[in-house]
Amino acid sequence: MNRWLFFVLLPLVLQACALRSEQSLYEVKMMAGDVLYATGSPKKDAKGFYRFSDVNGRDYKVKDNLVLYIKPARFKR
Repeated sequence: MNRWLFFVLLPLVLQACALRSEQSLYEVKMMAGDVLYATGSPKKDAKGFYRFSDVNGRDYKVKDNLVLYIKPARFKR
């Protein structure tokens, strides 16, 4: 019984690992040409600043007129 269960669950576990092989980030392109990658969707506050964390865990606060665009980006791990 245990051997049968192992062979049934093994493909499911491998498929779950394959689904997590892509990482979803947000590309934040600055007017100066710099590119930052946010782990979540950047939020704009009432004073006109975008706030987000990058892939290294650093928090950013960027004025909205310095941002060229924000778009979703997908990367292979």
